[in-house]
Amino acid sequence: KMASMGMWGGVADMTQSELTPVGGTLSGVTGFAAWRGAYLSKQVSTANMILIPMFWLKSWLFGRDISRF
Repeated sequence: KMASMGMWGGVADMTQSELTPVGGTLSGVTGFAAWRGAYLSKQVSTANMILIPMFWLKSWLFGRDISRF
């Protein structure tokens, strides 16, 4: 189970994971990086794998656009 907890924060509980035989938890920046890596690995198209980090960078530089038309 993974969750993004806002700006540069996240948690990942890998105690029941088949990928990590030891298990454990991640929190903070490492949990956030694990969540983002998992999110990118689930993308089907190459275009999305390129566009999503670009959108993340844009929102980090300029903030989120919360305006509605």
